[in-house]
Amino acid sequence: MAKIYYTIQELQPQVDKLFEIGIVSGQYVGFDCLKDLYSIKLGCTTYVMGSPTSGKTELWFEFLINTSEFYGWKHVIYTPETGSKDEIVAELCSKFIKKPFYKNFNGAMSESERYQALAFLNDYFYIIDPADKDITVAEFYNEVDKIEKDLNIKIHTTTIDPYNELKHDLKDSNGRQDLYIESMLGMCRRNAMKYNRHNCIITHCADQKMITNNGFTYYPPPTAREYAGGQAWYRKGLAMIGVWRPPNGLPDETGRPAEDN
Repeated sequence: MAKIYYTIQELQPQVDKLFEIGIVSGQYVGFDCLKDLYSIKLGCTTYVMGSPTSGKTELWFEFLINTSEFYGWKHVIYTPETGSKDEIVAELCSKFIKKPFYKNFNGAMSESERYQALAFLNDYFYIIDPADKDITVAEFYNEVDKIEKDLNIKIHTTTIDPYNELKHDLKDSNGRQDLYIESMLGMCRRNAMKYNRHNCIITHCADQKMITNNGFTYYPPPTAREYAGGQAWYRKGLAMIGVWRPPNGLPDETGRPAEDN
């Protein structure tokens, strides 16, 4: 059995190094408005939450594309909600070129742009087929390990999107969802620390009550305590992002109306 205890004297060299280095932030994700709020740090986790069609996956894919362009990071993605494995690649192509993928859309990318996107994605992205089978969180991370070993590469980030598409077995948690979620998120965090990856899980927010403001009736921005499944997410979160898309025309705090998106 591997040693799991240490004396303070044994840890002192590492503690001295921490003292000299200080707290180091993660990598810039490509949005100046987020520079002081969020960065992606290896060895850590991010949990992204929002209502359906709010843009959770869209935002996270932007981050991944940017970290590949800036730092050469490689990513493993499991995202059944985005569609088939081919449709996932099409969405990533659209993100990279910043144009619609499908040729029957106005302003769609050209054939040469499509090949440019595919060449880029081939270097940095690995897709776990969502149609293959239901997988547990442990099986997902085992598959990431297999990709690293088989291809002799370093994976920098993993994405599970969304959480509810995983196979869940609550029998070891006495059927309690909160205990299961805490155990699963603990596994996610330990895996990130052990392999120096950044592990992301995207999920939905809990049911909300609609509010009326300035003549608009809508669901409000979700809070960190409103992850579907309870506050186990809030207790385990290192970095947490709540995505919210305001209704078209709703004024912000400066009176500027939200644009259509």
